[in-house]
Amino acid sequence: VGIAALWCYWLSDFLWRRSKTLCQWLPSQRVAEVVSLLGAVMIMLMSGAGLPSQRAVIMLVLLIISRRAGRYFKLHNLLGMALIAVLLWQPFAVLSTSFWLSFGAVTVIALASHKQMQQPNRLIDWLKINGYLYIALMPFGWLFFNKISWVALSANVFLIPLMSLLITPLLYLGALLSLVYS
Repeated sequence: VGIAALWCYWLSDFLWRRSKTLCQWLPSQRVAEVVSLLGAVMIMLMSGAGLPSQRAVIMLVLLIISRRAGRYFKLHNLLGMALIAVLLWQPFAVLSTSFWLSFGAVTVIALASHKQMQQPNRLIDWLKINGYLYIALMPFGWLFFNKISWVALSANVFLIPLMSLLITPLLYLGALLSLVYS
């Protein structure tokens, strides 16, 4: 969901900025926010609207609302509001494994990336964040699945960039082209 929202934002912002008339009528950032939200909702619905995708869409909505209101929430406030919204939407979500894994992973990534923002080396930062994520989610793996994945760290380090930057955008492009040329 996040990948779809990000690519929709970048693409719509890039295309909207190509027209001076459109930019005078409406700023490209506002259009990009709406398009990214629509892309996120579309992917959420296509994926079956599971808890992780709901959480991602709720956090995106909260982010857009806060930006439009001129209010910037701290990370823990945004996560707390998303948690409340998910639990209001589905009170029994707290019983789901995906709830704990989703919120746990997002919290660890956000905290680790916030801590690493001072570092100039993105590759080292990426490796550290994945290391923190792996260590922090080990107890969840043990608790929910009675085992620890020894390949998760290497899989995340290599597969997330591959999926995010190459495979997923090509799949979206293929899906769009199949709608146009079918």
